[in-house]
Amino acid sequence: NPSDHAVLLPAALPLRNVDRRDLTAFLFLEAAAKFEGLCFQAFSAEVRAWYDVTGARADFVMGSPDNGTMRTMGWSDPQRLEERGRNLFPAYRFFGNFRQNITPVVFDRLGQAKKIRNRIAHDPAIAHEAITKLAQCLNVPSNGMTMGRLLSDYPLASPPDQRYFFLYLDAFESCARAFSSF
Repeated sequence: NPSDHAVLLPAALPLRNVDRRDLTAFLFLEAAAKFEGLCFQAFSAEVRAWYDVTGARADFVMGSPDNGTMRTMGWSDPQRLEERGRNLFPAYRFFGNFRQNITPVVFDRLGQAKKIRNRIAHDPAIAHEAITKLAQCLNVPSNGMTMGRLLSDYPLASPPDQRYFFLYLDAFESCARAFSSF
């Protein structure tokens, strides 16, 4: 009888700040991973359309002649997308003029988001210098700052829906919309 073995769950309590911040960092990491997948697919679609090649061949055009895209990283890094786009496409294609097609503001936000994503995903020592510089740029104290706190609590004076978490998600969406309407 299932009622004999019922499990009593504790009453739902509001999340503590540390839990809310950890959850924010996790959700951001997932969103950033999905965005990176989208950028890879968009770039591949551009390569297939421009060079009139299959998806399998597109991997070798956008990666290396030996390994395709197997060891090619950084598909959500706006700097790399801009460089790769400039090398493979004319300026009138989406990635051929990437910064202007997504706007410089979105381009900068995507760069910031990539640094935060790297700090969440990798050992703190690897991304420490980049995050310290980013924190200074954002006027956020870097000493003891977690990425969850930066994303969920800053800028301090802004309403919750204007914190960095949502600003970066908006940048992901703006880039995706720009590609889809190009």
